[in-house]
Amino acid sequence: MPIKKDCYAYDFNYSIHNFDEFMHKYVKEKDSFAICFLNMTNLGLCNYILEYKYGNVLLHNVINKVRYCINQKAYIYKFGGDVLLLIIPNIKCRDNAVKIIKRIISINNDIFLLAGKKIRIEIKLGVALYPYDNVELHDVFKYASIALNCVNKKCGSTYEFFNANMYENNAMEEKIGTDIQDAFINHEFILYYQPQVNVDSGKVYGVEALIRWNHPEFGILTPSYFIDGIERSGEIKKVGRIVFYMACLEAKRLHKLGYSDLIMSVNLSIRQFEDDFFITFIKNILEITQVKPEYINFEITERTAINSTEKITSALRNIKDIGIKIFVDDFGTQYSFLNYLYTVPIDGIKIDRSFINGIDRCEKKFIIVKNLIKLANDLNLEVVAEGMETVEQLRYLERANCRNVQGFLFGKPLNPNELTSFMKTAKFETSRVIASL
Repeated sequence: MPIKKDCYAYDFNYSIHNFDEFMHKYVKEKDSFAICFLNMTNLGLCNYILEYKYGNVLLHNVINKVRYCINQKAYIYKFGGDVLLLIIPNIKCRDNAVKIIKRIISINNDIFLLAGKKIRIEIKLGVALYPYDNVELHDVFKYASIALNCVNKKCGSTYEFFNANMYENNAMEEKIGTDIQDAFINHEFILYYQPQVNVDSGKVYGVEALIRWNHPEFGILTPSYFIDGIERSGEIKKVGRIVFYMACLEAKRLHKLGYSDLIMSVNLSIRQFEDDFFITFIKNILEITQVKPEYINFEITERTAINSTEKITSALRNIKDIGIKIFVDDFGTQYSFLNYLYTVPIDGIKIDRSFINGIDRCEKKFIIVKNLIKLANDLNLEVVAEGMETVEQLRYLERANCRNVQGFLFGKPLNPNELTSFMKTAKFETSRVIASL
């Protein structure tokens, strides 16, 4: 497909003043066009691998590919470190834009050879149309940015056109972001607890503490709504301390109610390992709450285990010396995950829900899970299967010799009052359930 002669890109240093004049010229002439924000999601990694001098060459190669794919008069601006702004005139409807955008997205399949290395670039696009989405130009730009933000959060998605739901969700995100400090002041972060059940006894042997935000306007929010905002605010360590303290208080309360052997599982963020006083804090909270360390499990993500630094590994050893067990959450979701099983001091694994979902319908999943459990047992590691929702899944997990499970089949996350009521009657005849299938 030859490039048309009138396809060109403006210089990257084109001034904002001239850019505004240019855009308003289009508005005045009542033209229609697509505004696209193009995010090269792994350009930073490519710069790291190639060095920046090659990264700039890669950037220009990508731009030339984009021009080739557009194949008509268009304008390209460098809008940030890894973002390009594309303005494509004469787009009368969404279907016209889709054809061009799909050609641009096909660049994801291309291989760039630079400095003797084969590089793939990952492109995502957020798109808004003028005047289809709005007659106010600045709003259309904002819509394209919102669409890019949306597509960046979707796993496997490559482009999104703006729609009204995105605007509402973005407004909610902005509101949540500004309310984080008030949440600390007003003690709006709370914990819910999901039961963990032993298949052999049918008893609840533990619970996992899960943070929620009791937002005054939006109600109970799960972490997907606010955890990124907390990360950006730099308050994730503070949240981690609050969660551990509240979890220990709840563990003590449950032990006093007679559930003396109940184990409390608490998630750790990788940021908490940056805190030089983290181990001291753990010891202090255990002493204040009078909770024995053997009744606490910490859960770290598999990504944390794989990328474990000497400082993290040392902290994990110190935690184990206290008497707290370490579990790897979301086990099996990262590449090359087996080597850390003998380099990182852990006590158990939690098999990710993606393996449990469909285990009763996919023989390969069943074989993988069965052998993961066997491997863990041979390494003297405890195993919990998370995300179990059906009796069929329970049956297959039992066949795979999985003794501990967690999921909606036995209980959703509960607030403290609900958990108390739940524990009074919680005794599951799992063998009868399995036998009935």
